[in-house]
Parts: sequence; structure tokens; C-alpha cells
Amino acid sequence: MKSFLNKEINSFKNAFNGIKLLISSERHFQYHILAVFLTILVNLILGISKSEWLVILLCFAIVLSTEAINTSLEKMLDVIHPARANWVKEAKDIAAASVLISSLISFIIALIIWIPKIME
Repeated sequence: MKSFLNKEINSFKNAFNGIKLLISSERHFQYHILAVFLTILVNLILGISKSEWLVILLCFAIVLSTEAINTSLEKMLDVIHPARANWVKEAKDIAAASVLISSLISFIIALIIWIPKIME
């Protein structure tokens, strides 16, 4: 039982270390964190509903997760194939596209929530 708990504790430590690495060294993740804080501020000012908060929180999770996965993939590809082969560039571009897509859709969702509140 103790071994199981130690493994689980280490898993959480590793995950928190990953978050620390993203925040401290990844510029695009830092931009997304800034966007999260600004969005929270706007949401507080506009007084969005509980269900709207849930949608926004889900958007935060999707954008931050896709950025983390993108960063992880880029780092892995840099190790696996340091030379800039075309397939490496394509894989990185596609991973970056997933972040862009999730960010743009999240922004559209925020506008759908915010515009009626602003128009009141």
C-alpha cells in the first residue's frame, strides 16, 4: 500500500513539475495564462452565470492542455530528429494548429457570452 501511495505522490509531483516548467520557460503558455487571468477579470466584471463559468473553465482546460501537448511534442521531435526534416516541421505545425484552433474557438465562445452582457 505504501509503495502505491509513493508512486501516486510521485506522479502528482511530476505533473506539478511539468506545470512549473511550462509556466517558467514556455512563452506561449505564459501568454495563455495571461489570457486566462484577463478573461477571469472580464467575467467578474460582467457577472457571468455559473453555467457560463463552466464553459469558460472548460475552454481554459482545452487551450492550456493543447499548449502543453504541443510543447511536449515539439521537445520530443527536437530530440528524435534534431535536423529540420520536412515531416518534423509538418508535425510541429499541425500540433501548433491544434492550439490555434482551441484558442480561436475559445475566444469565439467568450464573445458569445460577453456580447449580450455588454449590450445590456
